[in-house]
Amino acid sequence: MRGEPPTAASDGIGAMPIASRTVSLTTPGHRTRDAELIPRQLPLVVTERSYTPTINGDRHPFVQVVLARRGRLDMQVGDVRGFSGETRFALVPHEVEHRYWATGANRFLVLDLSTAMIEDVQRNLEHSASLPDDPFPVVGEKLLSLGSLLRAELAGGGLDEPLIAETLGHYAASLLLQPFAGPAPMSPSSTATRRLARLTRDYLDASYAEPLAIGQIAATVGASASHVQRAFRAHHGATIVAYVRARRLDHAKTLLLETDLSITEVAFAAGFHDLAYFTRTFTRDVGIPPSRFRQATRAESDKRLP
Repeated sequence: MRGEPPTAASDGIGAMPIASRTVSLTTPGHRTRDAELIPRQLPLVVTERSYTPTINGDRHPFVQVVLARRGRLDMQVGDVRGFSGETRFALVPHEVEHRYWATGANRFLVLDLSTAMIEDVQRNLEHSASLPDDPFPVVGEKLLSLGSLLRAELAGGGLDEPLIAETLGHYAASLLLQPFAGPAPMSPSSTATRRLARLTRDYLDASYAEPLAIGQIAATVGASASHVQRAFRAHHGATIVAYVRARRLDHAKTLLLETDLSITEVAFAAGFHDLAYFTRTFTRDVGIPPSRFRQATRAESDKRLP
């Protein structure tokens, strides 16, 4: 689904392959399919959109979720009429024709999920499962919470980090599928789970300062992306994203205290892709910005010197 682009390249809700890009659609009546515009490679793309009363139509090679932040988007997905609003969200299967229009002030959070990622999640469910037949399901609390988290990561630049984008994409896919099939049971004490979790942790400990992606981690340890994430959390009690972030922050603290690297150099040496994102993450998790952490900790160390 697309809307009204401020530029000729902004067609479609899923037309922007940059996960953190926010677009408001304002020009009615223009139709270019996403698949013809930009190749889709990312497992998750998140954008924010606004719509006009002009009726538009589209189809695309990925699954799309439309969550309302404000207002209502009327839609027809295949032969089914419905809406995305306060109580329901829209779920558009890949390659399904759909039409959409809105009246009044509106704002929507849109998730484009690759079919490969959804299939990976499906393979790790206890029973066969598919997306719901109803393209306008009721919005659950977990999906609302995910929407809030995605908006925060979108605003803060976190979705530019492949590890975060892929992890949240897998979680979104599991929320869409799990009402219809529960996840396969996984014991944290089983030999297979312990081995997979250990291999994953060893790889993360050696590579946390490098660019990481869930697919890359899974291929290295020889398991599916969904299986790796569930095994790691079952055994270590933390997500891969949380573990990597903690390792990066610990390394950043060490560099701040023991070297004279600039804050920018510390950020990239610790594995953060962007200085602003590093500063926001450090301040949120540590409580003070990195520059103040360096000053305060060194001042405290000087006081303890004889």
